[in-house]
Amino acid sequence: MATIVGEALLSESVNLLLDLASQEVVKFIRGRKVSDTLLTKLKTSCLALSKVLNDAEEREITDTNVREWVDELKDAVYHAEDLLDEIATEALRCQVEADFVACTSKVRNFICTSFDQFGRKLESKIQEVVDKLEYLGLREGVEGRSSQIVPSTSLVDPETIIYGRDDDEKAIVNLLLSNDVASNNHPCVIPIVGMGGVGKTTLARDIYNNQRVIDHFSLKAWVCVSKEFDIPKITKNILEAVSSQTYNTTDFNIIQTKLKDYLMGKKFLLILDDVWNEKGDDWELLSIPFKYGTSGSRIIVTTRNESVVSIMSPIQIFHLNKLSEEDCWLLFANHAFGNGNSNAYPELKKIGEEIIKKCDGLPLAAKTLGRLLHYKLEVEEWNKILKSEIWSLPNDGEELVQLWMGEGFLQQHNKNEEMEVIGAEYFLDFVSRLEGDNTNKIIDKTCHFSYLRSQYDILEKFNALCKAKNLRTFISLEMEKEDEVEYEDEVKGRFYLTKKTLTKFVVGKDIGFRIEELGKLSNLRGVIVISNLQNVINSTNALEAKLKDKEHLKELTLEWDAANGIISQSERDVLNNLQPHTSLTKLVIRNYNDTSFPNWVGDSSFSNVTVVHLNSCRNCSSLPSLGQLPSLQDLFIFGFDEVVTVDADFYGSGSSTITPFQSLKILRFEAMSRWEKWSRYHGEVEDEGGAFPSLQELYLEECPKLSGSLPKHLPSLTKLEIMYCEQLETSLPTAPYIRELDLRNCNDALLKELPPALHHLAVIGFKNLESLPEGVLDHNRCVEALYIYNFPVLKSLPRGGLSSPTTLKWLGIRNCKEVEFPMYPCYSSLERLTIEDSCNSLTSFPLDIFPQLRSLEIERCSNMESLSVSQGHHLTDLVDLKIDDCPNFVVFPSAGLSAPNLYELEVRNCSRRLNSLPENMHTFLPSLQKLDIINCPQIESFPEGGLPSNLYSLRISDCKKLICNRMEWGLQRLQSLKGLAFANYDDRDCWDVESFPEEYLLPTTVTHLIIVGFGNLRTLDNKGFQHLTSLQHLWIGQCPKLKHISEEGLPVSISHIQIEECPLLTKRLQRKKGKEWRNIARTPFIVHRNQ
Repeated sequence: MATIVGEALLSESVNLLLDLASQEVVKFIRGRKVSDTLLTKLKTSCLALSKVLNDAEEREITDTNVREWVDELKDAVYHAEDLLDEIATEALRCQVEADFVACTSKVRNFICTSFDQFGRKLESKIQEVVDKLEYLGLREGVEGRSSQIVPSTSLVDPETIIYGRDDDEKAIVNLLLSNDVASNNHPCVIPIVGMGGVGKTTLARDIYNNQRVIDHFSLKAWVCVSKEFDIPKITKNILEAVSSQTYNTTDFNIIQTKLKDYLMGKKFLLILDDVWNEKGDDWELLSIPFKYGTSGSRIIVTTRNESVVSIMSPIQIFHLNKLSEEDCWLLFANHAFGNGNSNAYPELKKIGEEIIKKCDGLPLAAKTLGRLLHYKLEVEEWNKILKSEIWSLPNDGEELVQLWMGEGFLQQHNKNEEMEVIGAEYFLDFVSRLEGDNTNKIIDKTCHFSYLRSQYDILEKFNALCKAKNLRTFISLEMEKEDEVEYEDEVKGRFYLTKKTLTKFVVGKDIGFRIEELGKLSNLRGVIVISNLQNVINSTNALEAKLKDKEHLKELTLEWDAANGIISQSERDVLNNLQPHTSLTKLVIRNYNDTSFPNWVGDSSFSNVTVVHLNSCRNCSSLPSLGQLPSLQDLFIFGFDEVVTVDADFYGSGSSTITPFQSLKILRFEAMSRWEKWSRYHGEVEDEGGAFPSLQELYLEECPKLSGSLPKHLPSLTKLEIMYCEQLETSLPTAPYIRELDLRNCNDALLKELPPALHHLAVIGFKNLESLPEGVLDHNRCVEALYIYNFPVLKSLPRGGLSSPTTLKWLGIRNCKEVEFPMYPCYSSLERLTIEDSCNSLTSFPLDIFPQLRSLEIERCSNMESLSVSQGHHLTDLVDLKIDDCPNFVVFPSAGLSAPNLYELEVRNCSRRLNSLPENMHTFLPSLQKLDIINCPQIESFPEGGLPSNLYSLRISDCKKLICNRMEWGLQRLQSLKGLAFANYDDRDCWDVESFPEEYLLPTTVTHLIIVGFGNLRTLDNKGFQHLTSLQHLWIGQCPKLKHISEEGLPVSISHIQIEECPLLTKRLQRKKGKEWRNIARTPFIVHRNQ
C-alpha cells in the first residue's frame, strides 16, 4: 500500500517537475549549454529517483535516516518546481504581451542568474542524494506496485443504512416532536455527545431527514460548525439555510436581525454539527435569534466535548456509545461485500471479525475499512489490514479524503476505480506515516500555509512564518477585501501566492485572452464563468476552447456584454461551439443576443444538469426545449423580451415518452414584458397527468401581459408567488399541497378563490380595493401568517374580522392607513404583530388581548399615543417590542411593563412627547438583553433602579438630555454588558463632550464600543479606558475634532480599531509616521476610512 502513496504523492511531484521542465521552460533554455546540460541532468536524476521512491517511502516508516532523506528530497524538488514554475510563468506572460524580443532577453538574464545559481545548489543536492542511495541500502529498479482494485458494481450508499442506532433515533425523534418538554430555556437544546467517529453526524443526519420530523417543523437548517466558532459566519450560514438566499453583507447586526425575522414565530429545527466551543458568552451571542422562534423549536448539537453541553442548558443529553460488535460487523460487511452476504467467503469472514474487534465499535473505522476491502477477495489483502501496526485512525478521515479529492491529490490509474476507495487506501497509508502528537508548528521547510481567519486575528500568530524560507502558498480564508490589513514587513516578503483554479475567464481580442486559450486547460474542473463572449470574432475559435472535452467542469456560465445589444448572426454559432461535456450540473447563459438557441441547450443527454438559468436573452422569441432534461430541478428564465407564447417546444415532448420537467422543483419566470400565453402540455388533462409532476415552487414576476390559463394540475406545488401580472385573471392551479401564496400587484380576480390549505398568505399592492372579498379566509382554517400590505383605500377586513383562522400566528399590516384595527379578543394564537404606516384611528394599543404575543412592532403610526395593559397582567410570552417613528407616543403602561421574558426593546423616533422609559425595568424586565434608544430627545434619565442586570447590548443615539446625565447611569453595575454604542447624527455640535468616556462610566465587561458623531470630542480619556480590560473592538466615527488617543495607549486587549471620518486623528495614526502611532502599534487590525 505504501507504493501507491509513494507513486501518487512524492513521485507525482517529480513527474510534475519533469512536465514543467519539458514545456515552456525547454523552449526558453534550449540551446544554452550550461542550462540545457543542467536540465538534462535534472531530468535524468529525477527519472532515477522515481525508481527508488516507493521503496524509500516504505522504509521511512521505520528508518529515520530514510525519512530524513525523503524530507531533503522533497525540499529539493519543491525548490526546482518553484524555479521552473517561475520561468514558465514569465514565458507565458511574455507570450500574452506578444513581446518576445524584449522578453527573450529578460528571460535569458533570469536564467543565467537565478537558474544557474539555484541549479548548482540543486545539482549538488541531487548528486548528494544519489550518492546516499547505496549507503541507505535502497533497492533500485523497484517499479510501481499499485494494487489492482476491483471496481464495485453495487456499492451501497453508507448513509442509507444505519446500524445499532434505532433506540437512540426513536428517543430523539420523540423528544423533538413532544409538546410536554419542561424547560426554562427556549428553544430546547438536545446534544448528541460521543467520541470522534462514533456516528454522531450520521445519526443527526438520519433524524434530520426523518419524515415525521420534516412534517413537524416549518423550518429546518443544517450547519457544520467545527472548531472555528466564528459567530458571524455561523449566523450567516444558518440565515442562508433557512432563507434559501445568499447574503453578501458582513454586517453582523444585519445578518443577526434578518435571522431573527426568519425564525420569528416559526417552529424550527436547527442542527449544529461538530461543535467544539466551550465559551458561554459565545453561545449566548449566537443563540439570540433562536429565542424568537415559536414554542416547540429544537436545536440538536453534536459534539465530542461534554463541556460544550454544559453552556447550553440542554433538556436531555444523549451519549452516543460505540457500536456493538454485531452492529459494527453488519456495517463493515455491508461495505466489504457487495450484498452484505459474507457466508460465501468463510475465511474472509473470520478475518473480518478479527478486524472488527480492532475497530473498537467505531462506525467510521468499520466503514472506511469496509470500503477499502470492497470486493477484494484475496486473503492476503485482508490479513495485511488485520496485521497492520496502524490502528489509530484519525477521527476525521472521511472528511480528509474528501478534501484530497477536492484538491486533486488522488490519482486515478483508470476510470473504473472508485475515488473513495483510492482515498481510503491513501488515508490508511497516510496514517502509517504519522508519528508523535498532532502539531501545527511551522518549520523552515514549510511550503504551504493556510488558516481560517477569526473575526479579529492577532498579528503575533504570523510571526512564525518569518522562518519559513520556502513558503510558496499563503491562503487566508474569508479575508475581507475592503479591509486594510497590516502585516509585519518580514512576513510580507515570504509569500509566493499561487492560484490553482480558474473561476472566471474574460474573453479579449488579444493573444492570451482569446477564447481558444481555454483549449489548453485540459484539466479544467469545478466552476467557470466565461464573459465578454462578444469578443469572439470567429465562431470556429469557440470550438477550440474544447469545452466538450472538459468532463470535470461542473458549473458553466456563458456571458455576453449586456451593453452590447447588437444581434449578431454568429452568436448562435459561438454558443453552439461552446457546448460543454454532458457531465455538467449547472448552466447559466446571460445576455445572449441571438433569436434562438442551439439544439444542445436542453438536450436530454445532459442528464446531470440540475440547474439552468437563462438571463436577459432579450432577442430570443422562443424558449429552448428544456423539458427533457431528466435531472433538472431549478429553472430561472429572466428578461426574454420577445417571447409571446410559451408553447409545446418548451416541453420538448416530440416523440419522447418522458414526462416533461419530471424532476423540476423550482420554476421562475421574471421580466417577460411581452409574454401573453402559457400553453398547456398536450398530455395534460383537467385533473391529472401533465408536466411538472414534482414542481414545488412557482414564481411569476413582472409579466404584465400574461393572461389566459396557468398549468392546471401541479400535484406537488407548495409555494406560489405572482407579482406584477396585472392581466392574469385565471383561477389558480389545482395544488392540494400548496402552503404559501403571495399575490402582489395583481388582478383582483385572483383573490376570489384561494387554495384551501394555506399556511402563509400575502396580499400586496391592490391599490383600488376598498374591502377584501367576503369569505376570503373562510375556507382557510390553517392560515398561520397573513400579510396585508399597500392597500391605500382599504377600509375594512373581511366581515367577522380575523376570527376565522384560529391558527393565525403572524399578522402584518403595512401601508393601510384607512383600515381600522379590530379590537376584540380573537387573537388567542397570534405570536407576531406588525403594524406599519397603517390604522390611523389607532391611538392606544391594549396588550391584554394578545396572550401569546411574542413580537410587537408598531411603526409610523402617527396617532399612536400609548400602550396599555391591565394592572397585574404579565406579558410572559413577549420577547421583542419596537415602537418606531410614532411622534405622538407619550407613555408606556403607567404601572410598568411586566414582561419577564422580553429580550429586546427598541424605542426610536418618538421625539415629541416621550420623556421616560418603562418604570421598574430592573425588576419587570429581568431578561432584557438588548436596549436601543434612538432619537428620543426628551428622555432625561433611566428609570429608578437602573437598567436590568442581564443587559447585553445598549445603544443610545440622538438623545442629548440622556447623554448630558450620563454620570448618573450606573452602567458599571451591569456585569453582563458587552456592547455599547453612543451616536449623534442630527446636530453634532450640540453634544458638549470634549473627553470621553469618563472614569468608571463604563463597565469593565465591555468588548465592543462605538463612538460616533461627537462633534466636539477632542481626546479619548485615559482614565475611562484604562479599566476596560475586556475591550476588543473600538469604532470611532465622524469626530472631526478628535486629535488624541489616550497618552498611555489603549487597552492591550483591543484587536480591532476602525476609524472613520476623523481626519485629525487619522493623520496622527499613520503607520510608523504618525505622532500617536505607538499608542496603537500593537493592535492587529486597523481600518481607516475617510470620505
